[in-house]
Amino acid sequence: MVGLVTDELIMTGSSIVLKNGLTIKHPTVGDVLTMGASTYASTISMFMTRPYDFAIQLYDAGDDYQKYTNMDMFITLYLAHGVEACKFFWGEHEFIPKNRHTENGIKAVLYEESTKIIFDDDDLAEVDLFLTKINNIKPDPMRDLRFNFDTSIGKETLDALIDSYRHKSKSR
Repeated sequence: MVGLVTDELIMTGSSIVLKNGLTIKHPTVGDVLTMGASTYASTISMFMTRPYDFAIQLYDAGDDYQKYTNMDMFITLYLAHGVEACKFFWGEHEFIPKNRHTENGIKAVLYEESTKIIFDDDDLAEVDLFLTKINNIKPDPMRDLRFNFDTSIGKETLDALIDSYRHKSKSR
């Protein structure tokens, strides 16, 4: 089934095929045991990470998390920690980051030269949905919110929001 995550697909343990032709494997319990539970968990969280998840770290580095896309965060984590782990889900593909010119501007993507496969933000969203469903994960609705902090009042609001994130993360 191409590019459509359904309950039936999840229940049958089928893999998904993205619009670019890339197959994402539906892992079995044995696969997870072979990979290791902590490696599996960190790999799926890499596919599901949002800039919001690093809001405090980016803010402390003098950056606004809202400048980043989900794909920007995925590529950063993929290059730092996940090239080998992602092969568990999509096989022996060798992706590199590229900038792709679109009608909406320049977008970060992963690209494989030998197959010409482009893994973009739509593909990432499909994998995120797939992994959310097969792992029964309830996403935080705040993760995809965007705010306008371009004014001085907005800066104060961002400061307060980051403080609330700090408090929330310390209470976990």
